[in-house]
Formats: sequence, structure tokens, C-alpha cells
Amino acid sequence: MQGNKNAGVVLLNAGDYAALKALYESTGGTNWFSNSGWDVSSSTPPPASVVNSWYAVTVTGNRVTKLDLVSNRLTGSIPSELGNLENLEDLYLESNRLTGSIPSELGNLENLEGLYLTLNQLTGSIPSELGNLENLEDLYLESNRLTGSIPSELGNLENLEDLYLGYNQLTGSIPSELGNLENLRWLNLRSNQLTGSIPSELGNLENLELLILDSNRLTGSIPSELGNLENLKSFSLGFNQLTGNQLTGSIPSELGNLENLEFLSLSDNQLTGSIPSELGNLENLEFLILDSNQLTGSIPQSVLDLSAYKLLENPPYVKTEISDQRIEVGTEFDLNISGNFSDINNNISSYSATGLPPGLTLNKMGVLSGSVLSTAGNFAVTVTASDSAEGQVSDTFEIVVLLNAGDYAALKALYESTGGQFGEFAMAHTGIQPTDRVDPLRVGQFGEFGITQSGLQPTDRVDPLRVGQFGEFGIPLSVRQPTDRVDPLRVGQFGEFGITLSGHQPTDRVDPLRVGQFGEFGIPLSVRQPTDRVDPLRVGQFGEFGIPLSVRQPTDRVDPLRVGQFGEFGITLSGHQPTDRLDPLRVGQFGEFGIPLSGLQPTDRVDPPKRLRFVCRQTLRKSPLCKD
Repeated sequence: MQGNKNAGVVLLNAGDYAALKALYESTGGTNWFSNSGWDVSSSTPPPASVVNSWYAVTVTGNRVTKLDLVSNRLTGSIPSELGNLENLEDLYLESNRLTGSIPSELGNLENLEGLYLTLNQLTGSIPSELGNLENLEDLYLESNRLTGSIPSELGNLENLEDLYLGYNQLTGSIPSELGNLENLRWLNLRSNQLTGSIPSELGNLENLELLILDSNRLTGSIPSELGNLENLKSFSLGFNQLTGNQLTGSIPSELGNLENLEFLSLSDNQLTGSIPSELGNLENLEFLILDSNQLTGSIPQSVLDLSAYKLLENPPYVKTEISDQRIEVGTEFDLNISGNFSDINNNISSYSATGLPPGLTLNKMGVLSGSVLSTAGNFAVTVTASDSAEGQVSDTFEIVVLLNAGDYAALKALYESTGGQFGEFAMAHTGIQPTDRVDPLRVGQFGEFGITQSGLQPTDRVDPLRVGQFGEFGIPLSVRQPTDRVDPLRVGQFGEFGITLSGHQPTDRVDPLRVGQFGEFGIPLSVRQPTDRVDPLRVGQFGEFGIPLSVRQPTDRVDPLRVGQFGEFGITLSGHQPTDRLDPLRVGQFGEFGIPLSGLQPTDRVDPPKRLRFVCRQTLRKSPLCKD
């Protein structure tokens, strides 16, 4: 009888075979760079010794203990079935084209010592289940497209020695739990989008030899506790935004205790303060890179004496702010501002300025000189210091240019002795409050012909000749409709002596006392010339009761109802006293048809019809106003 040909042959564990078969099929095994010996066509497990001869597979007993498929052109995703390889110690899948996420089932590999997934195209977050891998020593996930935060559970990996998560898109802060990894030697989180501050707990990692945190978005200061890492050889925090309080923060002097340090890079941050002289104790240092910060002061001699390759270039800085300057027109000015700037490398090469008063210049040595010939005023000047490495810093100050004292005294005397602050027929409005609205014909307590309208409500629209409840000769216009255009002397349906102008065309310009074709006492003004200035009660050549005002002199002030020497019914008001308040329809002691209003009572209102009859008698009823 023929016996079973597999009698005495140890077959591969069924779960392990299923995992290998899934890996082969999901990652394009037929297209691998090498797939020597791989045959997953059988539905049952092959002998363990056969599988042990497959490319990149190590079998111990009947269990797979190692998979090494580095750079083997794997594509597709990592199958979750790999979580069945209970005895797997090392999984090398780096430098392939794997996509998709890292299966959380890998957290079941309790014997795993090394997980290498570097240089793939993996996405998604780092599974927190990886924190269950108690025997894990090496975790390499760098150079993928992983997102999300670093799981705090990784702080449970007490045997971890190497943690590489760089060159991903990880966000959030660095978990302080990483400070529990007392066996950690290498920590690389380079080139992510990590934020927040560096945990001071990292100072507990006594065995740490490499700390790479550069090219992130870290803020805050460098913890002084990192000075406890006496085994540290390489320390890089470059290309961050490390600052302390409000974009400050200095280099801890405790870093001078890292006697085994060989590489120190803090470049491209916003570190301030001076370089600690204690860095001169780093006798084993080979590279010292502190450039592109905002360091000030001078470079300690102990640091300059180090044999290490050094990059210490920092931009100039403002040593002391330039004080504001006051100069007189026509006087010579000389100011050396080079002492207000400094540079730790002493390589400031030039100075420039903007906003200087005409006549002043700034040379490349930092000397501001010249004479302001004619321009007085305040000038905001910005001075920029530049160094030979194209670093720059600026400071702004003010130059106040004053008139010569003697010239100013002469001008002041002329101004005050000739009434310059008021001018002819002018009044001071210094007493007016910002909230006062003033009747344009009546200035009230501040001068002739007006009253303050501070009692008006914001919603009131007031007839400029009639103040209504707020003063004499006026009524509120708040009852008018938005579409009405109103003759300012004739209120129409809303009060006596007024008509609505809603029939006007948009292109018509209308004499405010004469409505023309749209009603009595008015004519269209569309025929007027742009250069004509017209008496608002007398239209001149365009109709009765008006003459062009172009012949008036600049010093004449005219009664708006009486034109004086330029025509009937008007006189010049140059003889008025500042204390006179006049009835805008009546001229009083200065001519017919007027009386002073100082004696009027608040309840008095002038009867315009009586005034009209008086006008008609004086003009022998020649006016169209008198035809009725």
C-alpha cells in the first residue's frame, strides 16, 4: 500500500499560509521584482520547509518569523491578514509602492521587534493599536503620507529604541508620553506639521543619541531639560518657529552639558538673546548651525575657538531705537545712526532711509546730514541696515522740521495784528460741538444769522429757511414723502407758502423761488450758463427779481432778499454789527423791509403775505407776484 507522501512533513501554519497568500495577491505578487519560489495556488498549506525557500520568507518550525520584501516593487495595500503572523519578529516592506492605510491588526503581532514601512505611499493615521507591540524595538514609518496625530499609546513601547515618523503630514503636538521611552536611542519627527511646544519630558530620555525635530511648526522655547541628554550626539531643531514669550526665547545654556554632542542645528527659527558661552564646552561638536535667527550680542570667544564647522549668520538688529529729532528750516543737521544698529557677525555693509525731509541724505556709513531748505512738518523716517549676507532690520523715528524761530515770530505777529485768524466778516466757531447741526442762514450764539439745531432729531429733515419747533421761521419736514421735491420757501400741502415739485424732470434745474412751467413764482434754470452765479431771489436776465452775481466783489456780503447796489430790494450788510441777528426776510435798521430780531419772542412768526403786499406797493405792482 502506498503511504501518505506528506507523512512526517511539517506543514506551514494555516493562518500563516493564508497571510502569505493574501499578501501575494493584494500587492501584485506576479509583478514583484523577485517572487522566486512563491506558489500560493494550493488551497492547503505547503510544507514549512518549502515556504522557507521562498524569496524573502524565513520560517522557524511551522511559523513565519521574518518577511523581508524591501524594494521589491510591491503595489496595492497591506492585507489585514498579516495580523495572523503571531510569531513574526521582523516585517520589512519599505521602499515599495504600497498605498492605503496601515492595518490596525498589525497591533496583534505581539512578538514583532521591527516594523519597517518607510518609503511607501501609505495614507491615513498611525493606528493606536501599535502601542500594544510590547517587544517592538524599531518603528520606521517615515516618508509616507500619513496624517493625524502621533498616538500617545506609542509611549507604552518600553523596549522601543528607534522611532522614525519623519517626512509625513502628521499634525498636533508631540505627545509627552514619548518621554517614557527610556530605551529610545533615535527619535526622528522631521518634516511634518507638528505644532505646540517641545515636551520637557523628552529630557528624561537618558539613552537618546539622536533628536531630530526640524521642519515642523513648533513654537515655544527650547526646554532646558534637554541639557540632561548626556548621550545625545545629534540635535536638530531647524526650520521651525521656536519662540518663547511673544516671539522671544533664548538658547538654553544647559545645552553646554551635552559633552557627546556632535551635531547641533537650531537654524531658521526666531530665537533671540545671545549665544551662550557654555556652548564652547562642546569639545566633540563637529557642526554648529545657528544661522537665520534673531540672535543679538556678540559671539563668545569660547564658541569661536571650537573646531566645529560653524554657521552663525544672523541679520542685523536694533541695538537702541533712534530717538525723534527736531530741526529748524535752514540749519545744518548731522546725525550718526550706525551706533543704533549691530550684528553678531559685525558685517553691516550699508544703510538706507525712506521718508527723509527734502535736503537730508543718509550715506552708507549711517550718517544722516544736510539742511532742510523750505519744508516744515513732521516726517516719519525709516532707516534700514543691511549686512553682507542680505540680512536686514529697520527702525522708524520722526523728524520734526520747524520754522526758524525769528521767522515764525514775525509771521505770528502779522497774523494776529491783521485779524488773520478770522478774516473779513468771519467768526470763530470754536464753541460749536461736533454734534451740533447749524442752520445755514442762522449761526446763533456763534455769530450772525444762525441758531444751533442741536435739539433736532436724526430723522428730522428741516426746511433751511424755516426751523419749526426748533426755532423761528421753520417747520419740520419729517412728514414729507421721499418722492417729493420741495421748494425750500414753499412747503405746499405740508404748510403755507409751499408747493411740491414732484412734477419736475430729473434734468431740470429750478430757481428755488420760481417754479416756471411747473407753477407760479419759478422758471426752469436749464438755460443758465455754468459760469453764472445767481441771486436766489433775483434771476437777472433769466427773469424778474434776479441779476447775475458775477459782478459782485469777494468782500461783499449780501442780504439774501436785497441786492443793494446791484439792483432793487437789496443792500450790502457790511455795516452789521457782530451782535445783530436779522430777520432773513426783513433787513431792519439797515434798509426797508427789516427789523432786528433780538426783540422777537419765540412765538412770533412773520406774516409773509403782509410782506408781499408791501413789496407790491413799493414796486407799483410791476412784479408777477402782485398780479392777484
